[in-house]
Amino acid sequence: MAVPSHVTDRINRLESAQKRVAEARHNDLAKQAALQAAKAELNARRDVMLALALDVFEWRDAVVKSRDGQRLWNLVGGARVALCAFWFWDGLPIAEDNPIGACTQVSLDGPNHQFLIEEWRDGVPYREVGRPTSALQLLDMAHPKLIEALQTFLSGPEGWQPITDELDRRLARYTTR
Repeated sequence: MAVPSHVTDRINRLESAQKRVAEARHNDLAKQAALQAAKAELNARRDVMLALALDVFEWRDAVVKSRDGQRLWNLVGGARVALCAFWFWDGLPIAEDNPIGACTQVSLDGPNHQFLIEEWRDGVPYREVGRPTSALQLLDMAHPKLIEALQTFLSGPEGWQPITDELDRRLARYTTR
């Protein structure tokens, strides 16, 4: 059985559109300069950025690998827990009042409860940026300011709020009024 032509036509159109966008990004000199500046900032502050990224993964290990973390995931299973969203798009900081409602969201997802970094547009997932499994991978895929914001969020009391909300949502199933 062959894939229907109306499906392959859409596949071809999507590949063409993605190629045009990739070429436009590659030819955008201002964006390339901004990405180079972010890379230079990361390299200049590598020790500090690595410490922040390690702190992010220590938090994840507490949520995933600790005894209480294992109890948590036994209860909520493979649920995706959205942790936070920041004003980044295409690897760069953006204004909060961006016309396309774009942001980058960080979640815990998958069977190993790894970080998932996604770009969202108008409240729906647009593309997956990556699933860093180590601090070094996080350094390679995220803007330094995103790493700083993520570490600040997770190190504060609000870092546990999405997990508390998920537990409360599940507790509500058993609560009678």
